[in-house]
Amino acid sequence: MFELNTKAPTTFRGFKSEAERLAKLKEWGLISSEEEKPREFLLYQGEVTQGEPFICKVVGYTEDQRVVIEFPGAFYHTISPSSLRDMQRIAL
Repeated sequence: MFELNTKAPTTFRGFKSEAERLAKLKEWGLISSEEEKPREFLLYQGEVTQGEPFICKVVGYTEDQRVVIEFPGAFYHTISPSSLRDMQRIAL
């Protein structure tokens, strides 16, 4: 299913609360500013999944502000917030 190394980054900041996760998702434009709770899953479609769409969950971010996403089965990937945001627009 996944063609690249999909282990979690050795250092990344996981969210300490759902409130922090909600704030970051809004900051990155991954959800609207009106949403009151974070979306459980977003859509990823790219190189890691060989072009197939997969659901993912935003679980944290790296020091250089890349989003850490987790796929079902504990596979991880980092991506820029803008790239993940663009994938959400395509999904609609």
